[in-house]
Amino acid sequence: ELDPQTDLIFALSHHGWDLDIKLAEELQGIDVIFGGHEHRRVVNPRKVGETLVCEAGAYMEAVGRMDIVVGNDAIASWQNSLLPLPYDPAAAGPELTALTNNIKEQLGVELNQSIGQLATPWRRNYHGESNEGNWIAGAFAQAAGASIGFVNSGSLRKDLDAGPITVGDVMEIIPFQNTICAFSVTGEQ
Repeated sequence: ELDPQTDLIFALSHHGWDLDIKLAEELQGIDVIFGGHEHRRVVNPRKVGETLVCEAGAYMEAVGRMDIVVGNDAIASWQNSLLPLPYDPAAAGPELTALTNNIKEQLGVELNQSIGQLATPWRRNYHGESNEGNWIAGAFAQAAGASIGFVNSGSLRKDLDAGPITVGDVMEIIPFQNTICAFSVTGEQ
């Protein structure tokens, strides 16, 4: 349905390299699969039929950039690169720089809003209990109307020093859009 309405079709995937290759083999019409999950740094995308499959690594080490020339409802030519991070924003070009600066400005108003003051630093502990984890678990319990809350310590992604805490800090501490699940159990269970 989409193919007649557009020049190119991109798929954003988090399946992993082998499943992205399989998708390209089995589903016609996708021009590029931008994949993830396995943290591969693919400088030269793999061509599978008429589909390009690529990944840009992980851990904010690089940003993938693909410049595409379209001709006759298909990719006429392309050039792929991995831009190392931290990246010089000025090298991104004026359009992208203006766009990202505008987004930062809009988000900054909300994300920089102070919501509290930490008297002591918050520290994570991947293998056990922590003051940060206790606070997050307590907030989850309160949001769910539960007596007890749990949080996966691996989902906590930032320590905080004593001082002001902002909306952006909380978003960096727990950046994933996980779902809170509430259920009832007996003490014995």
